[in-house]
Amino acid sequence: MENQFYKLSSGDDLFNSIYELSEENKSPSFVLSAVGDLSQCTFKCPQSEQPIIIRKNLEIISINGHFKREEVHLHISASDESCNVIGGHLL
Repeated sequence: MENQFYKLSSGDDLFNSIYELSEENKSPSFVLSAVGDLSQCTFKCPQSEQPIIIRKNLEIISINGHFKREEVHLHISASDESCNVIGGHLL
């Protein structure tokens, strides 16, 4: 097992950056942890057809899931400035 660390730049799209890693990766991988701030988060709640877009400063509380070539499946929890936590399937 190999550990890898990645630092994204301000303004990078979290989902697309992880998807690009999956394109480079030749074996199934998973996300153990992530920290950082988001200026926008798009996710889908369970049993909901419509995505939710939150456009405000959020802090990643947790992110987990797997990525492999052509498939990324991640769940995210983030909190706002009042410590309200939201989360779901990261889009």
